[in-house]
This record gives sequence, C-alpha cells and structure tokens, in this order.
Amino acid sequence: MSGKRIAVLVSGGGTNLQALLDAQARGEIRGGEIAAVLSSKEGAYALERAAKAGIPGYVAARKSFPDNRAMTRAIVDRLQTLDIDLVVLAGFLHILTEEMVQAYPNRILNVHPALIPSFCGAGCYGLHVHEKALAYGVKVTGATVHFVTEEPDGGPIVLQKAVDIRDARRLRTILREGGDPKEVLSLRKAAPDELASAMEKLLARDQSNWLPVLYGLTALYGDDPEDLAGVDIWDEGFWRRCNPSLGEHLKLRALRLEAQEAKRSPAGEKLFRWLRLNQWISVKAVGWIPLTLYDKTQWGPSAKAEREAWLGRLRGLKCYGGLDLSTTTDLTALTLLFPPQPGLEHWVALFQAWRPEEGVREAEQRDHVPYQDWARAGFLTLCPGDMIDFPQVEEAVADAAGRYELALLGVDPYLSRTLTQRLMDRGVQVVEIPQTMPSMSPAMKELERLIRAHRMLHIHNTCARWCFGNVRCAVDGNENMKPMKNRSIGRIDIAVAWIIAMATAIVAENQPIDLETAMQRPDFSL
Repeated sequence: MSGKRIAVLVSGGGTNLQALLDAQARGEIRGGEIAAVLSSKEGAYALERAAKAGIPGYVAARKSFPDNRAMTRAIVDRLQTLDIDLVVLAGFLHILTEEMVQAYPNRILNVHPALIPSFCGAGCYGLHVHEKALAYGVKVTGATVHFVTEEPDGGPIVLQKAVDIRDARRLRTILREGGDPKEVLSLRKAAPDELASAMEKLLARDQSNWLPVLYGLTALYGDDPEDLAGVDIWDEGFWRRCNPSLGEHLKLRALRLEAQEAKRSPAGEKLFRWLRLNQWISVKAVGWIPLTLYDKTQWGPSAKAEREAWLGRLRGLKCYGGLDLSTTTDLTALTLLFPPQPGLEHWVALFQAWRPEEGVREAEQRDHVPYQDWARAGFLTLCPGDMIDFPQVEEAVADAAGRYELALLGVDPYLSRTLTQRLMDRGVQVVEIPQTMPSMSPAMKELERLIRAHRMLHIHNTCARWCFGNVRCAVDGNENMKPMKNRSIGRIDIAVAWIIAMATAIVAENQPIDLETAMQRPDFSL
C-alpha cells in the first residue's frame, strides 16, 4: 500500500488503534497507511496490537522526560525520522506542547471521549472525562474527532457521535425493594432522609460507588406536560439550572447559537429540550417546515398554460431525480431537482405524481382532498384500474431524461428493483436511497436550510403542497431525522421524493475525496 504515512499515538490498551487497524485491513483508509505506533507507556497492550498487525512500535515514556515539552520534542524527532505525514492521537493521555502543532499543522487528529465543548480542556482526559460526565449527571455523552491546535481540545471538529447514559430514576423503589443503589441513581424526587440512607449504604460498601445528581427540566419539574407548560426554556438563567457546567465546559455563546437555531422549527426545539435541557421527551414525530414558508418559495405562475411555458426555461438543464414508488393507496411520486447552474440562480423542484383511478371518489372523501381536480390541473396523473401503472412511470422518467440532463436518479429500494433495471437498460443512472435516518437526515436538513434561505424554489403543484404539509419529523438523540405522516390518511409521497432527490444530489455532488487530496486543502477537510 502506498500514500501518506500515518503514525498513531497511544497510551494504553489501544482499542481505538485496533479500530483503525481493522479499517485499514478492510481498505477503508484511502490514500494512506498506518506506518508506526508510538506509546507513552512501556508495555502498553497497544504495542502488542501493532506487532500483530506487522506495524513497528516505539516508546516515548513520559517518566523518561523532565516535562511534556521534552517528551514532545523527542516524539517530533521520531516522527520526522520516520517520515510521518499525518498523526492520530488515539487515547494518548498527555498534552503535547506547541512544537508538535508547529511541526504538523492541520495534520494531527485527536479522539476525545466526550462531546466537545463539554468535558474538555486541561485535566479532561481518559477516565477523568467520564467521571466528570457522571458527576454532573448528564444524560448524553459521546466521542469527538477533531483537529489538534495549541488550545487543548480546541481545534475544529471533524466528527461527533452521541451515546446515552443510563438513567435509573426510581431511587425510592430501589431502596424500598432492598435493591442495590450503587448504579446510576436519580435524586430528583427523593426525600432528604432517603438520600441520607442511600449515602450511608453506599459509603458502607467496600467497592467504589457514585451517586450523580440529575439536572434538567425533568429533574426540576417532572414529566407532567402541565407542569412544563409555563416554563420559559429560552431564559438564559434557566439554562444554568439545567447545565451546571455552563460557562466552564459549555460556553454560553455556543448555547445561544443552538437556541436561535432551535427556535426555527419544532424539531429543533425538541432536540434542544432533550439534549440541552435534559427533558424526557417522546421520539414521535414533530413538525418540520411551516406551509407559510413553503408558499413563499414558489417559482413561476400558477395557471396551467403559463406554467407549461415557464417550464421551458428548464429544458436541457442538469437535474437529479427522486422516485418514491407505491402500488395502491399511496401516491407514486417523481421529483426533479435542478441545482444552481448557468441559466438558473436557485435550486428548483419539479413534481409529478400518480395514483390509481379506481376508488378515487372514495379516496377523496377519506383524505378530504380533490384528487380529480388535481388531475385536471396537471398536478396528478390517474392510472386506469386499481394499481399504479409502472410502465407509465418508467416512460415519465425516460421523458425527463430526454427533456433535461438527468444526471442521477435516486430510488427507494422498496418495490423498485424491476423498474430500476429497466431504467438502467435505457441509460438512466440510478442510486438506491433507503428511507432510513442515516440516508434521509442530511437531505432533510439541507432542504430545510435551502428553503429557509429562499434558495430552494418549487414549481406550483397543489398536490405537492398537501403532501408537504403532512410531513412530520421523527428525530433521535443524534439529531438525525426522517419524514413521517402527521396522520394515517395523510400522504407525504411527493415530499419524500423531494427528499430522495436532495439525497441523490448530495451523493452526486459531494463524493468523498481521498486522504492525499484532502491534505492539499488549507483546512485539511475530508
């Protein structure tokens, strides 16, 4: 293997190192190779892992040097002798002085066992980070990969991953039933005598124990929505009650920016309540983008004849497609998404949809929408019979490929395999976009950003407007989201096709680059 030479610095068992070695074995490290492992501790198991992988190991034991500066200089000399291009700190438990950053600017990555800016900086390393997180009673922790600068844990963040901390909130029940309270305990509703009793039990044990206090909305007010109704979550004084580390590990300015962003959507507010105010909330669907904002981003006239003439402006332009298929009840939808390009200043979305003609009158009464009027207006195509006419959908995609420059079509794998093969036989490039949170979340966030900035416009389609208004967001603790219906009869298929088209554009326009190319960038970004 050839490319940039990577050195991994460790201090202990080397679990992060092993993950890197496994990734290298799978061919996932493009443009580089792990050429050396350097440990700050003699006999570290990480050196054995390196030896098993056939990678040379070196030791720069901290106790062998008078201070961190001397150790840093020795490490720099070793790395330069080995002709190292990139340094990865994977569980390295010592602060390196400025000589390291000067020798390898924008070429040092660190793995920190917390969600920076929480529990980071001087003194926050190794198990000390987890001890502080547990002591503060936070509900969510995680890990951060970031660039190393002269400020400890202060470099730009590359990647973060959150994990939940177990929350055992039934202290009184544990004590009453004679259980072991030494695990995670919540003290929010415990009486003083119960707390004293718990502490006595803990202190009487020979084992080490901990008893964190739970902070946040749920701890202060409970889970009753009525108790929470009058709480002003935007009060900065209230934030401090929920975040005792505010101003130390969590900066007030950063929290203000998060709050401003959270005010923009129900989904954002829900995540703010969950992750910053420690409120126990359901992960059921919440609102996405208001229809009032959607209505402000229409491109071109509403009348059918004028609309058709307006569409002539898009002929021959590059676009990405999103296809959401159905069989009977739901709509089948195709969205064409035109990115900014010569002749087009903004993103523009063009919608097309189908549903079976049979049962359309009953569907109008059930869904409370005028499907037949939409068909007459050109917003919807009614397929003869009780099934979606897939050959008709195929022809529509082929027509779009001939009318426009269809660069890539994204399809949900559900129901699409046969149609996908037929389209590929006709020269259409296809990529699968499953309707999962990892696939849909980046596209939904990018769509929302573009719509709120009035940089994402759409061709007037009343059926599409109805679908858009039915969208709600399912969110998780990692701030991922996916579209959901707001009710059982509400259709969201055109909006889903729009999101798939956006995901397809992201795939096409943001292909990952290899390590060697990334290192040529001033910010060393992947």
